[in-house]
Amino acid sequence: MSDPFVYRPPTNFGSGYINQSYSTPQTSPYIPATVLPVSGSPYHSPYQSPYRNSIPLPPSSPNNANRVLFPSTGYDPATTFDPIYSRPRRPSWHGHATTSPYLAATEDPYSRERRRSFGGADPYSPYPYAWAGGAYDAYAATWPNYGGSSYGRVSPLQGLPHSPSQFHLHPWLNAEDWRGDFLFDLSSHHFNPAVVVSHTRRPDGSLAIDQTRQAPMDVMMQQATVPGLTRLRVVCELLPKWPIDISYNAQSDGMENPGSIAFRPDPLITSGSHVPPITFLDVLLCIHRSLHTRITQTDWAQLSPVEEEHVSRAYTQRCRALAHSGGFGGGVYGSDAEQAVRNQGVKRVDFLLGKVWFRGCRVDWSDGILRLMVS
Repeated sequence: MSDPFVYRPPTNFGSGYINQSYSTPQTSPYIPATVLPVSGSPYHSPYQSPYRNSIPLPPSSPNNANRVLFPSTGYDPATTFDPIYSRPRRPSWHGHATTSPYLAATEDPYSRERRRSFGGADPYSPYPYAWAGGAYDAYAATWPNYGGSSYGRVSPLQGLPHSPSQFHLHPWLNAEDWRGDFLFDLSSHHFNPAVVVSHTRRPDGSLAIDQTRQAPMDVMMQQATVPGLTRLRVVCELLPKWPIDISYNAQSDGMENPGSIAFRPDPLITSGSHVPPITFLDVLLCIHRSLHTRITQTDWAQLSPVEEEHVSRAYTQRCRALAHSGGFGGGVYGSDAEQAVRNQGVKRVDFLLGKVWFRGCRVDWSDGILRLMVS
């Protein structure tokens, strides 16, 4: 009968490539280092951090006098930057950089608005359900199917000059610093503001718009001005006889608020009624409503034969645009939509003679108004 198996550890043979100190059996690594036997290893003990305060920091060189630009330290010209990876500061017309009161809102490029599930909607309405900015329409009896902005047009009154100090326009409303990343076709029957996502380069080196998407609602709902206003006048130089006055309308009776004067604080604000300020969406809605108003026979009779031809050409081009799908943001397209718009006749936007792209507004302090810029 054979003896039972007994485990015997292998003999530790000497080798010139093995540090003999590692051959010593070691106990559990979870025992404090003070209990472990002293080892002859040239390496630091694994139970002590090599990053101790005794390690001196390297002295600073003249080329990195300001290594990190913290807010507490000023910009040091001695700091060296690679010009390849640097971005020059954009020129400022007023000399000093000012902090914009508008914060960049978070955007979801894959967000989709919920479709309207109830009936009774006008399929040819230029203001789809996604752009119903408010819960009511101040001009329900006079302006049907024009979205939910609580601001409407009021009788034109003379503007009031105001100081430009500490006054800011929404970035997409400021024509003085137009960046071209916001698209709004004033002639489009459908109200479809969009933003540019990407560009493509033409063979001649110029840039062309490649992809667009619907303008985010959170940015559209930002204040049009800072400080906020509740009365505003917008005038297009090509249409001086049709000024656009924007004023808050009470929800209770739906009547327009009289006495609109540009850049004057609304008495409803001072009385504590908490009237919301005009938003960027309110401005675009009121401009679109005004430009898509039918002209009268008197307006047509005042045109010369040459002007009639130009206006008729713009009217035809605007109607034909609905025959082909391709407008951003949805809407009804096709021959039926084209015919429905043709039946509405010539509108004020046709008097722009093809200059239908929104390019922001410029503040006219002498008249106390906003000048609508188009191209």
